[in-house]
Amino acid sequence: MKDLNPGADLLFAADWEGLIKANITAPPDLPTLAELARFAPETVTFRGGDTAAPLLHTRSKLLYLAGGVVVAALAVGALMRLER
Repeated sequence: MKDLNPGADLLFAADWEGLIKANITAPPDLPTLAELARFAPETVTFRGGDTAAPLLHTRSKLLYLAGGVVVAALAVGALMRLER
């Protein structure tokens, strides 16, 4: 391997193991569960007389369904075109 890397070697007299041990630090303490709780998602519940919410929910389902049908049709069309 050395023959493939021409050049000169620089030799150093050093306590390599001591240098490595001197640079090792303890890992930081892990956060407690109480500290992690502030990152938990918050659940919000809406209650009231909003009658538009079910309609919007139904519309979004229909839009997802229509989008899925369009994507499926495009995929079938692309596959049919590739077979030609």
